[in-house]
Amino acid sequence: IRFFGQVLRQNVAWHEEHNGETISMRIVEEFQTMQNGIDDNLAILLYRIISAIFNIAISLWFGWKITLIILCAVVCALIPVLFLLPLQSLFAQHFQDTTQKGYSIVEQTIRSIKTVFAYGGQQTEVELYEKTLENGSILCRSRDICTGLQGSFNWLFVCVATAVGIHFGVAMLEEYSLSILIIIICCLTNL
Repeated sequence: IRFFGQVLRQNVAWHEEHNGETISMRIVEEFQTMQNGIDDNLAILLYRIISAIFNIAISLWFGWKITLIILCAVVCALIPVLFLLPLQSLFAQHFQDTTQKGYSIVEQTIRSIKTVFAYGGQQTEVELYEKTLENGSILCRSRDICTGLQGSFNWLFVCVATAVGIHFGVAMLEEYSLSILIIIICCLTNL
């Protein structure tokens, strides 16, 4: 916001010397840098899926009965997460739309900088840009709240899986040794 405001406060002669596309590209590049952080999440997602498959397979290998009992409890603990995922995705999409609207405002203002100066619209353009970013900030916070709730339910999942595993595992100590029980609980709480 500061950079955009400072660009609009420059004299018209400054804008004659500097290319408007270069300025808008700099602002867009800053947002693209944030977007590149999202790309890392794809690798993390693949890691989580593959490790979950292997952990479930190892648990089933060591003790299928206790694994199925713990997985039933896990499903119950993860149901709220399934409701939070679409909500989080909706907030992310609206945030991206708001950011795109901000790009458009900056690009349009820079391209028609002489008109903005001629009518004294610098403050109006900054206020419009701030309002757009404020809406995006609210959406971003809402998405972050959903992410926090998701993290809380993930910890609930770990606690429920451990508690169920210990409760039913103690009853099944004739079938499974304590070390097998610990292996199964560690694998399933690491999903």
